[in-house]
Amino acid sequence: MRLASLKAAAKQFDEAEGLLQAAGLDPEQCELVDMTPIALNVRMSSDDFPKEALRWGFEGWVQISYDIDTQGRVVEPRTVIAYPPFVFGPATEKTASRFRYQPIYRAGKSISCTGYTFKVRYGINENY
Repeated sequence: MRLASLKAAAKQFDEAEGLLQAAGLDPEQCELVDMTPIALNVRMSSDDFPKEALRWGFEGWVQISYDIDTQGRVVEPRTVIAYPPFVFGPATEKTASRFRYQPIYRAGKSISCTGYTFKVRYGINENY
């Protein structure tokens, strides 16, 4: 399944289709195979740290959930839990909307992934 996705990403669709057929799975069965999305860009920088949290010296973490569309873009990022509440969630959702993933190829099409979760820890390094 992973090789088929890599071939499809390289626009080698005949080879991708051949790999899917070699797996012996029909399209409905392929939908049941759980593959972790391959991150192409899930980078965060110090610019993504909420300014008000930095000003107050808050550290914390966020667990967000989001869907990945057929083009590998993040859709509907939502905070599942955050500490402290309401401080880091909105900033993380905004940053996650920039994340990109490699689409998963299945039976002639790319499919989306729903309910993917990601955890982010925010820390302040005071060691200059």
